[in-house]
Amino acid sequence: MSVKKTILMTTLVAVLGFFCYGLGFACTSFIAGKNATADGSVITAHNEDLTGDTAQRVEVFPRRTFKANEFQYLISGAALPWVAEIYKLIQFNSGSDPSDYNQDNPNCLNEWGVSTWDNAQTPRTELRAIEDLNVQAVDSKELKRIPIERAKTAREAVEILGWLVDTYGFIQNGMTYGIADPEEGWIVEVTKGKHWVAQRVPDDMVVMRANCYRIQNVNLADSANFMGSADLVSFAQAQGWYNPATDGDFNFSRAYGSPSSMSAASNTLREWGALNYLKPSLNLPWDPNGTFPFVTNDRGIGNGVVPDQKITVKGTRGFLRQHYEGTPQDATNGYANGSPHWTQNRVICVNTTNSSSIIQLRSWLPPEIGHVLWRTEKSPCTGVYVPWYLGITTTPVEFRTGTEAPSSDSAWWTYTSLVMLLDPHYGTFIPKVRPVFDAFEDSLFASQPAIEQQALDIYEKITQGNKNVGKKNQTKTTKLEDYLNRYSGDTALSALDIARGLVNQLLHDSAKGSWKNNAFCPVD
Repeated sequence: MSVKKTILMTTLVAVLGFFCYGLGFACTSFIAGKNATADGSVITAHNEDLTGDTAQRVEVFPRRTFKANEFQYLISGAALPWVAEIYKLIQFNSGSDPSDYNQDNPNCLNEWGVSTWDNAQTPRTELRAIEDLNVQAVDSKELKRIPIERAKTAREAVEILGWLVDTYGFIQNGMTYGIADPEEGWIVEVTKGKHWVAQRVPDDMVVMRANCYRIQNVNLADSANFMGSADLVSFAQAQGWYNPATDGDFNFSRAYGSPSSMSAASNTLREWGALNYLKPSLNLPWDPNGTFPFVTNDRGIGNGVVPDQKITVKGTRGFLRQHYEGTPQDATNGYANGSPHWTQNRVICVNTTNSSSIIQLRSWLPPEIGHVLWRTEKSPCTGVYVPWYLGITTTPVEFRTGTEAPSSDSAWWTYTSLVMLLDPHYGTFIPKVRPVFDAFEDSLFASQPAIEQQALDIYEKITQGNKNVGKKNQTKTTKLEDYLNRYSGDTALSALDIARGLVNQLLHDSAKGSWKNNAFCPVD
């Protein structure tokens, strides 16, 4: 990398760190059941908000097999027996060592279409004080990755996650996991130590999460819709956090959650924006003092709604990009007052959103084609969603490159540069970026049916060929993989070329001051 590029990238990351301090680790997500979507797929959405220099990589890990008595070692050093086989994963990785498989992984999608995301949570102070005296051994990235490596269904992944918590104890303060497959989704809420609960997402609903526990009334006897640690209720009762005589049905978030977290405007404002986006007919009120008078609790589902309109991948982009434009909570007054990322209102899309993903899980298509991970690097409002099909076996090197050290060789750092250049002049620069990327995305959606039909033709020829030679279980290889590798990779590289051009354009415009209002710069 040239000295000039090094100076530019280093300056941008310094600016990023200054303005983004304190905004990390605050993700926004949802799962939409198959009857809540327009096409019958299960759709998940996730903005991964971390510290501003947490570069993301898109990596594919193939199936692996292990011998009896082989162990993997958790980050704590605890030994976990390997299973005979773990499944292929597409995984977003971050960390200083790209060769290290055990890095943080904001999203995973396995070959069966089982996927996961996670949002950090805060349990009550008393629980943290108790668990600080105990030993825990499994951390968040392991609870994301290990169940997805080993599970063929979302339910099985939840069971594995629960077993890990029960057996090893959870290291972090708290977390919510969204686990989905082509048939159903689950919300799993975990506390520090050995307590967890999972609730199934009703097929006709969308359930969203910010950064506070929202699972409410729990009935572990209803195994079709709930799972959890065996002493979930009795432990809370023993601590005085739950009294059946006065509290009625057991409410997980009230018993285990931090009251300040559940009422914090940084959470409730996102919940308000998200729920009003999904179901405008609710017309949820907002208290300017930052309090939220109630949690949407349709049919006992915390922050779950039957959407006014069926959910689509296209529409989900708007959910993940929103800054409350057109509402009283738009603190920028239509960008007139600066960037929506730099206000006191916590928006859903921020400049520490390090990647954004929409996972489309379609049960009626072959997994290689039916399961698509739409992803944008960095902030979704300044990025472009491109499709990574489950059938891929690799990604371009630019998307496998990136650490906390700025690099022009990294796709992630290119998109980060775009955000940093755009943000100081958001109202002037976003019209130069958004129409370009919107047109590119529109072309992808328009061509998706034809692309997938070509992939299906290849798949069917391979399947028929296997039948003719009696190889019913032969994997669909090479030709389909090559086609999907080429399509997803070329699409991502085309978008990256556009992003590089926009970086150069905004750098030039910034340098010459073309963003300035000429009324304040009179020319003689």
